[in-house]
Amino acid sequence: MVRETKHPRQVCEIRTVHYDQAVLHQGKATGDEHRSLEHVLLSIKPKFMQLIVEQKKNHEYRNYKLKETVKHIWLYETAPTSAITYVMSTTDPKAPGQVQEPSGVGNDDFDQGLMSKFGYPIIELWRLRTPITATQLKEHFGITSSQGWRYATRKLVEELPLHEMDKLF
Repeated sequence: MVRETKHPRQVCEIRTVHYDQAVLHQGKATGDEHRSLEHVLLSIKPKFMQLIVEQKKNHEYRNYKLKETVKHIWLYETAPTSAITYVMSTTDPKAPGQVQEPSGVGNDDFDQGLMSKFGYPIIELWRLRTPITATQLKEHFGITSSQGWRYATRKLVEELPLHEMDKLF
């Protein structure tokens, strides 16, 4: 809906747009055609990545819930690595009290409600044969690294399929 109002000094056009019309394009959120809703990138500290590789850490804990569509998490190791090095598969997150596996680092604290709100089980883990640096992410895939999470681009997922990575477990 568009309506004009007369201001003493100018004529202003005020646009009222419904949120879903502004954000959605043919049933998809803006930008969905370029991103994979099953794959996200998460930042992780190298010391926690090493614990996952050693299978000492079997859940990744976060304070936010990812969409149910997410099945794979691309792990961007922060400095000094500053690259995507691994991809993990996951399932629906667990809430505090649901993990009940004392063998994993952080599991008991999570179950007692002493840390994050969501625990993502680490089901499988793949190592990229060549890590993707922050510069490569930006220049080749149009992805800027962040401290939180973001969807992976379709280009990243298509050019680096899991079957071409080294499966660790």
